[in-house]
Amino acid sequence: MLRQAVTPRAHWQARLERLGFDYHSMDGSYWQEDAYYSFYAKEIDLLEDASNELHHMCLDLAEEIVKRGNYEQLG
Repeated sequence: MLRQAVTPRAHWQARLERLGFDYHSMDGSYWQEDAYYSFYAKEIDLLEDASNELHHMCLDLAEEIVKRGNYEQLG
C-alpha cells in the first residue's frame, strides 16, 4: 500500500454537503482530502478475503442467535 499526497479538490466540502454528507469535518480526521492510498492487486485480494470471512462469521452468529432465540443480545 502506498500513500499518495495530492492537492485537495476544489470545493470538496460543498460537493459532499450537496450529497447530504455534512459530517465530513466534525473531528478533523474523518475525511482527508490531501492524500489517497494505492493498493496492489494482491493487497486488495487479501482485504476482500478478510472482509468475506468476517461477513460469513457475522451471518453465522446471526443464525445462531435466531436458532437460540437470544434476541435480547441484539438490544
